[in-house]
Amino acid sequence: MMPSVWKAAIDILSSPAFLMMSLVIGAAILTTILMTTHEHKSNPLKRRIIKLGASLLSAVALWLAANVASLFI
Repeated sequence: MMPSVWKAAIDILSSPAFLMMSLVIGAAILTTILMTTHEHKSNPLKRRIIKLGASLLSAVALWLAANVASLFI
């Protein structure tokens, strides 16, 4: 039999809210990495394209999180 602390931890980690928050936090971290990696190495056009792609990635992650949230509300 599993202790109640472990059962509560498994319930929290498998909850949809925790999964959505990890998706949004992961997208924010990835966006930050993408926006700062090529800051000084590439030309301005490449920098703009990378920043646009990073912004689109975070927008898609937020959209997915909102859709998953609407399933459970």
